[in-house]
Amino acid sequence: MPCYNYKYLKALTLCLLLSVNLLFCNYSIAQDATGLKQILNRAEQYREAFPFEKLHLQTDREQYTIGDTVWLKAYVFNAATYTPSALSSKIYVELINDSSNVVNRFALPLASGLGYGQLILNDKLKDCNYTIRAYTNWMQNFSSEAFTNKHIVVRDVYATDHWLISEEHTTKSQKGENIANLALHLTDLSKMAVAYRDVELQVTNGKRNLFKSTFTTSDGGNLKATIPLPEAKDVSNLSIILTDKITKKKLSLPFSPGGQYQKIDLQFMPEGGTIISGLPVRVGFKAIAENGLGICIRGSIIDNLGQEVNTFAATHLGMGYFILIPEAGKTYSAKYNFGGVSHIVPLPVAKTSGISLRGDALSSTDTVFVVMRTTPDIAAADKKYNLVVHSADLVYYGSLIKLTNGFARTAISKKLLNSGIVSISLLDGSTPVASRRLFIDHNDRLQLSVTPGSPTPGLKDSVSLTVNVCDAEGKPVVGSFGLAVIDNALNKTSSTDNITSRLLLSSELSGYVEESSWYFAKNDPERMKALDILMLCQGWRGFDWSLVNAPIVKPRFAPETSEQLSGNLRSLFKKPIRKAQVKLFSMSKKYGLILQDTTSDDYGEFRFDNLPILDTINYTLRVVKEQGGESIPNINLNEFTPAKIGKQLITYAPWYTVQNDTSLAAYLKGPKPFKNIPGINPADVKGRLLNEVTIKGKKAYIKSGRYSGSEIKQITEEELIQAKKSTLYNILLSKVKRLGVSNLYSEGPFGRAAFHPDPALVIGLQRVADIIVDGQSSLAMMGMSEGLGLTNEMLDFLKYMSADEVKDIRVAGDFEYFITVTTRSGNGYFTRTNNNIVRYTPVPYCFPAQFYRPRYKPADTAPLVARPTLHWEPNLITDKDGNATLSFYTADKPGKYTITIEGADMAGNFGSKTSEIVIKQQ
Repeated sequence: MPCYNYKYLKALTLCLLLSVNLLFCNYSIAQDATGLKQILNRAEQYREAFPFEKLHLQTDREQYTIGDTVWLKAYVFNAATYTPSALSSKIYVELINDSSNVVNRFALPLASGLGYGQLILNDKLKDCNYTIRAYTNWMQNFSSEAFTNKHIVVRDVYATDHWLISEEHTTKSQKGENIANLALHLTDLSKMAVAYRDVELQVTNGKRNLFKSTFTTSDGGNLKATIPLPEAKDVSNLSIILTDKITKKKLSLPFSPGGQYQKIDLQFMPEGGTIISGLPVRVGFKAIAENGLGICIRGSIIDNLGQEVNTFAATHLGMGYFILIPEAGKTYSAKYNFGGVSHIVPLPVAKTSGISLRGDALSSTDTVFVVMRTTPDIAAADKKYNLVVHSADLVYYGSLIKLTNGFARTAISKKLLNSGIVSISLLDGSTPVASRRLFIDHNDRLQLSVTPGSPTPGLKDSVSLTVNVCDAEGKPVVGSFGLAVIDNALNKTSSTDNITSRLLLSSELSGYVEESSWYFAKNDPERMKALDILMLCQGWRGFDWSLVNAPIVKPRFAPETSEQLSGNLRSLFKKPIRKAQVKLFSMSKKYGLILQDTTSDDYGEFRFDNLPILDTINYTLRVVKEQGGESIPNINLNEFTPAKIGKQLITYAPWYTVQNDTSLAAYLKGPKPFKNIPGINPADVKGRLLNEVTIKGKKAYIKSGRYSGSEIKQITEEELIQAKKSTLYNILLSKVKRLGVSNLYSEGPFGRAAFHPDPALVIGLQRVADIIVDGQSSLAMMGMSEGLGLTNEMLDFLKYMSADEVKDIRVAGDFEYFITVTTRSGNGYFTRTNNNIVRYTPVPYCFPAQFYRPRYKPADTAPLVARPTLHWEPNLITDKDGNATLSFYTADKPGKYTITIEGADMAGNFGSKTSEIVIKQQ
């Protein structure tokens, strides 16, 4: 049974008392009350089967450089109680680039709902915007909006000759064509003009090229161009690409023509869900620009006769509302001007019959009011409805509603409701009729304070910090907190998610929530009103009431309560194979021998629990059938399936187009941060650390039997492990350029390409001479002369051999091409993939590293090293008095530092705090 808090028990008691009271009124009402109780019980059964998790991922900052480290702390909660989730022992963390490709994936282990580690931004990454996405396997049973997504900027601080770009343009029609007069201004980080530089300017629309020409910048770093534009309906994917003709460096930025091309997505969300003729309604609206962010507009509401009936204006981040009393037979539109162009957007058509619902959590400090109105036809039906108040994982309140004279009003005490988003649903039986989401705020979050030991810390000074945490009543709290100290001169602060806004707000809303922590920065009427409008505009994701009538099915994604591996055994005819012995083992120098075994059950299922938690490991799973038993053609593992990557909602401008960010130039112009170099600890470096020198030698030279040549491509064991059951043929096609199967080829390095009746494996127009498997020539094994070229039998070898049977593949050749394959068994060409053996590689774990803390001496003259994060403390534990202490060293320049602390007691309470300290020259 789930663990209910006191508020939930009070709400449930109220529902039961209501049902009992109604039971003694009359038989009809008692039947209705029983139906309501069944709906509530069914909803609770579903929530027990599918409890909701909430995850918050804390990072030290938002701006990084290649070679830097992103420090992480994860919190995973049961959404109903904000206690540690019992469903997940790890989270998956992914780094996704601006092309929506995952460039890194690892797991963070959890203990009591908490985990911490780091993400190394290695030098294989490019300079761009990234998203860090985190989720549990269980979360994949729900909407991907439950995942945590954090935007970060990664810049190449080690690159030279950085440019900043500003862009302006105008659009007009000329000789029947639409054009844009484009002006670009290029500067370096010191705002000095990039003068007399030859650059190539290209404008693209997706993959289609619209314009391409070479220019020389003026002495002021300017260039101008006239760009032809496509039709207004086809400008959603325009980009400007600037290429330095000397260094070949490319800079790309999104291009929005504006004017008649400006695309604003104006959405209307009527309160309750529908607009109904004759009934007053508040209509929320949100205007979204092409970059996915809110944009402020104003205009008027007009009817189909062109008469103005009201006005509207966005109040915060493109959101607002207006009142509408629709008349029967009329339609309505919003009219506004933007960029000198008039726009008209139709509102949803009003229905002739229905029920409106209004929720009010602002008028009273202790009561929520719900007002329902209906059209005369529904009022005459004298029907009863179910009103349910619930949150993501709790049902608070249930009541029967009768719309006497087409009107009903209910008052609900806020004491019954927890802080956060609550949903009010009016149901006809179990079918939703109207709904509204409101935000309840009891201001009961943890109160955190951070006090420096010295009011005026100096340069290279040791600063002690005292942290105090208490609850809303002032009682001390024992909890786990993550604390980061960052240098404001090297970082840009923002109002994105913190643990409070993530758990209470963005984890339950649809779409991207801009500046979510802004709503909790102060407790004032302006922010509460903006929060209510946010609920109206983005609060339409809630419980699916159709599920109460559907059978509860087995979840597609299982909880991961420990490090485990499960699967099933199936015969050729998909029948379960019972009582088969399954062995799991791994042998490595790092971890030695790991061995477990189990037996499949009557359903052919098997499971290994409590496997060791290791950073990287490869397992071999072998099934031993009983003598005379069925063969085992299918071993099916329940491996982790990564979540799909959806469309990016926000288009972030490249960092080099943001010239008002003073931290950018300071970061790129100043001393370089310590680069992550394996085997080197910053504390051990004495004197000056020279830049890394890459020695470019000749390509590896491969010799095998009669064949020799320079290495063209190596496919490593790591790549082969990731490929799993892919065939060698498919891997070679995807990894080796110009490799394929063709009838057009030359038979030797000096021959001419000609058409042949039999296809061959080729690279370009030259046939691949041989495949060397574990040192054995495939041609020789077939009794043929070496160098004659591959036969169909050898192509079949590539097509049936799976990647998990191979450790290494190399493609080489100077005059003739050949391929070497090293198998795991060492049995050469006669290696066969065994149906009773599979390889398994879990997602690697990341274990926390120690954050580097310099210790300055009085006469320290060590070279300057940029420290954008001056301190990171992922697991700061407060004592019984709510106190904890720590210390860090300041940098060598005066300035301001931002201290961010957030965390939870993992017993239902959480909070965050941001403060600043000033470092002065003594």
